[in-house]
Amino acid sequence: MLVLFLCLVAHFNVSLCETYTVGDEKGWDFDSSPWPLNKNFKAGDVLVFNYKPVEHNVVVVNEQGYYDCTVPPGSPTFVTGKDSITLAKNYNYFISSIGQDCQNGMQLMVFAN
Repeated sequence: MLVLFLCLVAHFNVSLCETYTVGDEKGWDFDSSPWPLNKNFKAGDVLVFNYKPVEHNVVVVNEQGYYDCTVPPGSPTFVTGKDSITLAKNYNYFISSIGQDCQNGMQLMVFAN
C-alpha cells in the first residue's frame, strides 16, 4: 500500500510540470525573446525548441554568455531541431551559437519559480 501511495505521489508531482513550445507555432527563431512574457514557468517545466538544425542550435548558457553571445566551456548544446530542455529554478538562458544568430536576436531568457 505504501509503494502504491508513493507511486501516486511521484506521478502527481510529475504531472504538475508543463511543456511549452518556444515561439509556439513559429518555433525557435530570431524574434522569440518576447515569447515568455505573461507565462508563469516553474522549475521542472519543459521547453521544446523547434527549428531547422542546419540553420540553428540551442545552447544553454549562463547570464554572461546570454548578454555577450558567447558559449562558456561545457555549455550543453542541442542540435536535433526538436530539443526538450527542463527548466531549472531561477533564470535560464538560451542562445543559438550558429553564425551571428545570437547577435541578431536569437536568444531567450526564461525565469522559473
